[in-house]
Formats: sequence, structure tokens, C-alpha cells
Amino acid sequence: MAIDRTLECARRRAANLFIEQCQSNDGLWSCCGQTLQTKAEAFKHAHSDHGDELQQEASRVYRQYQDAETTKVDSKAFRKRRSKKGSSDPISTECDCDISDYTVILFYLYQAIESPDQLAEQHYQLCSQFSITGKVRVAHEGVNVTLAGTNDAIGHYIKYVVDRLHLEDKDPYDFFKPSSGCVHVFEDLSVKVVEEICPLNADVTLSTLLTASHKEGKLPPAKFHEMLQRQDVLILDTRNYYESRIGKFERAITPATRKFARFPAWVERNKEALDGKVVLTYCTGGIRCEKASAYLRQTLSTDTQVWMLDGGIHNYLEWSKKAEIEPLWKGKNYVFDARQSTGNQGTISNCQVCQQPCARYVKCSRQCHLLIICCATCEAKHEQMVCCDSCDGRTGMCKCEKLRRQEESTPIKTSPMKSDQNIQADAFFT
Repeated sequence: MAIDRTLECARRRAANLFIEQCQSNDGLWSCCGQTLQTKAEAFKHAHSDHGDELQQEASRVYRQYQDAETTKVDSKAFRKRRSKKGSSDPISTECDCDISDYTVILFYLYQAIESPDQLAEQHYQLCSQFSITGKVRVAHEGVNVTLAGTNDAIGHYIKYVVDRLHLEDKDPYDFFKPSSGCVHVFEDLSVKVVEEICPLNADVTLSTLLTASHKEGKLPPAKFHEMLQRQDVLILDTRNYYESRIGKFERAITPATRKFARFPAWVERNKEALDGKVVLTYCTGGIRCEKASAYLRQTLSTDTQVWMLDGGIHNYLEWSKKAEIEPLWKGKNYVFDARQSTGNQGTISNCQVCQQPCARYVKCSRQCHLLIICCATCEAKHEQMVCCDSCDGRTGMCKCEKLRRQEESTPIKTSPMKSDQNIQADAFFT
């Protein structure tokens, strides 16, 4: 009888995925209350005590392999630049849609993807079929998705994803993070295969993100809210400067970074201030905190405690609303679509022209793509809005960008106090 090589590969892959999830940061494996010293012991335990789970996972991987073989995919199509070099996405839109007929979802999943091209093709076909707009990023390490469509279309999409990626154990509301907004919050549909679904450009592997110790570092909104009120914690915003300008948690440290890939360099400059502290990290939906918290754990001293807000700001605000608790979040939650922000916790930022409270962004008209906080009244009074008087477009560096870089490179100052508790988890731009 001929050996099915594809099935053998699927079985091996299933076993490898299982023990990756059991591995802890100390290099050992933990499962069923046992500590396993070697990979061989971990494999033996997996096959002897978790045979049914391995078979189910092997069947899933096998189907992926078969789909990849039978589906012809032009891999280059999902690796092309989605828009003209030097351009950027729209940050506003006008339409007459009844938003009660539509849903916007935001989710990510760190999970081994055997064939990113094949999964990207499936997403593209399904979203096109239901006229869904938004962005899908697929890599070997997982998926990062934000989409908009009719309630019915998004319902069909969610059923597909739950089945395709085996998410039956997830709470649909917490995982997919639905919010109000019509199909026009995105200009079109963009599906891309990328190296990282959340580019950090640092050595944080998928196996690290799947370890039990990493998963235990996630705090649900209620616990995070409780921790925010302690005075011996550092609250660290892992988002970009233009996000934290319009909304943040009280007492949060807000790095003036322009992209997430700059976070490791910022950490290196501030290791002394972060070492040995209790650090609470947060971002919009959780995807950046996954890597940021893992990077902090492997970079800072071993007595540093690092935690992340599970589900991000979005789930925290939803939790506080349901629990009828006054949130410790102030301002707006920036989102990467034409809505610009969600949430209604007041306004902490001001129009850069008239200095009145405002959280509305416009783009610099000289094509440098920097965002300017500007109210509708001031925008109507000026033919062009510029980030600063020294901006000359994409050449050189304007005054406000120099100020931002100066702030980014300036070390933070924190209290020398360290926690003696081991926590258990139950307008300067003008």
C-alpha cells in the first residue's frame, strides 16, 4: 500500500503544534499537571494521552494541504503594494447608509498557517462574494483582519472563519469585536500575504506567543481595571503617537513612535526605567500587545512583571459599558478606518488651530501624510491645512516631525518604586 506522504506530514505538524503550545519560557513542557523535561517526553505524552486531539488537528492540517494542492493561487497577487507608493488611506467618508444595517469587525489570531496564499485567496473570494470591504493580512504566524459589510454578510463571514480556523471555543462578541459603521469606512477590499501580521521587526516567535506562560499574562478587562488603580504599576501604551493623542488611560506612558516597528528601540532606550516594574500594556484590540508584552518579558529583567489587556481598548470599553462602571479610559479610541475613532469618553485633545476641544483628524495637504487635529470650522476657513509652517511635503523633515522624534528619543522618567507583590491573574505638534 502506498504511503500517503501528505497525511504523514499532517500528523507530524499536528504533534509539533501541540507541544509548542505546552512549552514554557524555561524550555520545559507542561501538560496535564506534569512537567516534561525533553521534547521526546512531550511527544510521548501527546501521543499517549491526547491521541484524539492530535487526530483532529491532523485532519484539519491535512485538509489545508489538500486545499493548497487543488487551489491554484497566484501568490504574487497578494504581495503587491495595495496602493500607489506615497499615498495613504482615506480618513473620512460621507454616505447616507443606515449603520444599523452594517457591522465592522476587528480581530486577529496568532496560529500556524500552513498556506497563507491559499487562505488569502479564500478570504478574497468570500469577501468579494458578499461585497465586504476592509483589510485582511495573512502570514505563517496568523491573521489580522478588519472588515465592514452588511449584518448578513458579516454573519456569513464569521461562520466561515469559525469553521475554517476552528474557533468554536471563542466568544464571538469578544473575539470579533463588532462595532457600528457601514461598508464605506473602507475604500475597498485589500487582502495581502505578509511576513508578519503585526510588524515588530524583533525576535518574537509564534511558539512564544502560543506558550501557556504568555497566555497567562493576559488580563481580562475587569482585572485590568482593578490593576490600573494601583500606584505601583506602569501603564504602557503600545500604540502610535497619533492614536494616544486623542485617547489613553490615565497615567499612561505614551511613546511618541510613529509605527510599531519602533517599539523595540524605544524599549532599549528605557530599559532602566522599566526593569523590575509591574508593566500593564494595552493597544486597540490586543494584537500589538501580544508581541509587545512578549518582547518586554524577554528583554527586561526577570523580576519585571508584564501584563496585557486582553481584547484591547475595544473590549475594555465594552466591558465597562455592560458593567455600568466608570472607565478609566479618557478620550477616543483611534481606529484605522474612515470613522477615525470610537468610544465616547470625552475629548482630551484640542484643535491645533483654534485650541478648542477636538478629536477630529485631517491630513497635511502637502502630502507628508502627518495627521492634524482640526475642527470642521477651522478646516472650512482654510484652503489648505499643513502640519507646520516648515513642511515641504515628503522631502526633508519638518519642525513637528523633528519635535516628535526628539520626544521619541527622550528617556522617560518613572518612580523608582518597584512592586513587592507577585500578581496573580484571576498639542505639542502645532
